[in-house]
Amino acid sequence: MARASLEELRLDYEDFLRQRGLGRKTISGMRSSLADFLAFLADAGQAPQGLADRLPPHRHLRHESEPHLWTAEEIRRLLAVIDRQSAVGKRDYAMILLLSTAGNGRSDALAAGEALSAVLLEGTISGLATCPVTHLTELDVTRNLICALVDHDAVPQVLVRVGVAPVTESAPVPTPRRALAEVLQVKS
Repeated sequence: MARASLEELRLDYEDFLRQRGLGRKTISGMRSSLADFLAFLADAGQAPQGLADRLPPHRHLRHESEPHLWTAEEIRRLLAVIDRQSAVGKRDYAMILLLSTAGNGRSDALAAGEALSAVLLEGTISGLATCPVTHLTELDVTRNLICALVDHDAVPQVLVRVGVAPVTESAPVPTPRRALAEVLQVKS
């Protein structure tokens, strides 16, 4: 069996960590230990200098378990500075929010759903139009593209387009509803 180069070993190590599904703090600690070990080997003349510096950085959020939501007041302040009378101000000023989790298990999906519910409700209360976009996070290839665009290594769960709700002259016509008796039967 041919002896693997240090670069091949480093790549194998990264794959190993990804496949094990380890937590971020664990991976960060292991990466730090590996960097120290590679620096030790370099000082001992057993590995090339600077190999530890070529390890990919491990980015990690300070309070990764806490949701990062804008408050209704922060959204109101942002929207207050928009001149809604100009042609540019009449746009919806949509933003794309990314809801992500530390992992991709059932509890992570539940947490993402709870966060999505909070974002949609808060947006509605604040007078914003919202539109969840999940089809981009359902496939690995597009999920990986999203990961490449953001500056952290969490698992993307859902994108939400948020913009200013259009001002209408009159209230929209209510959606027709069936009579309660048609959909609910109470038996004693």
